[in-house]
Amino acid sequence: MALIPLMGGEMERKDRILESLDILRRVRDDFDDQDCMDKLEAVIYTMADKFLDRMDMEDVRKGVAMTRLGQMLIEEGWEKGREEGREEGRDRINSLTLKLSELGRIDDITRAAKDRPYQEELLREFGI
Repeated sequence: MALIPLMGGEMERKDRILESLDILRRVRDDFDDQDCMDKLEAVIYTMADKFLDRMDMEDVRKGVAMTRLGQMLIEEGWEKGREEGREEGRDRINSLTLKLSELGRIDDITRAAKDRPYQEELLREFGI
């Protein structure tokens, strides 16, 4: 299965790759070794990345999104994005807290912690 993208024939390489991914997706549940299936998907995707141009890779990316590997990559990306968002949010709030503290606006720190619209107003006020 992993060598199908390297084989010759009338079908274009992109189409062979997409068909390989589709076959893996359809037969996945029939196999006990899901780890092996994940590795096959990864190998096929790696070959696509090596041999296809940018336009064809976009089609393959869409095909991979429907596979288990694609779902794993999507979930990993979401988690990374959430973590980056949380870190950015903490940085913004810490900057606001420090700025309000420097200005002696302690009551505003407490109010901002309880009142999200007021917190957003303060963030805009200080350009944070």
